Amino acid sequence: HSGVSIGIALAPFHADNRAQLTSYADIALNAVKQTGRGKWEMFEPEMDAQLHERHTLARDLRHAVGRGELRLFVQPLVDIASEAMTGYEALLRWQHPTRGLVPPDIFIPIAEETGLIVPIGEWMLQTACTQARIWREIGLPSLRMAVNVSAQQLENPGFVDSVGAALAEAGIRPQMLVIELTESMMQGEQARGTLARLRENGIQIAIDDFGTGYSSLAYLKRLPLD
Repeated sequence: HSGVSIGIALAPFHADNRAQLTSYADIALNAVKQTGRGKWEMFEPEMDAQLHERHTLARDLRHAVGRGELRLFVQPLVDIASEAMTGYEALLRWQHPTRGLVPPDIFIPIAEETGLIVPIGEWMLQTACTQARIWREIGLPSLRMAVNVSAQQLENPGFVDSVGAALAEAGIRPQMLVIELTESMMQGEQARGTLARLRENGIQIAIDDFGTGYSSLAYLKRLPLD
């Protein structure tokens, strides 16, 4: 089964030479791919500006970890009945030096497209585990820290080892870490095998946004979930 995505630029309305028309059509095609394939888009001048903006953010994101621009935000997980805090969820934020706080729905897709999500995800795991240790050392309750993981991280052959390294470096037990994934990320045999290895090591696995994909309760029984 084949599908098609089309980007369109018109002469002389958008440009009057082949090179520019091809470039604009490619920009329109890129817009189609960003919003879901199998459609067509007509080139608009703002698309060029958006693409340039995206490339600029991708360039800056490559240096975000080294420059210390990434931030770990943490929100509490609370039991509604008892009102007791049961854990934390780590959230990734980017404090850009000139743009301020960049929303994750802007930079996370860029990180995934460029492959930067793997080193950024490693930084996230290490920082979250270290923070959990710091809170334990100052006398706060030892609660589990939940960290979201991307599909690219899960497919990385070294992911289980990187999680183990983050735990060892921080000096916390595997039982203190929860890996959160969406249901669509758990389809392949490799993904399920990776999750099974994590659970064997004592790490909990949580499913996030259940119901937005397959929505099968029977399917949950076949997954290595807590």
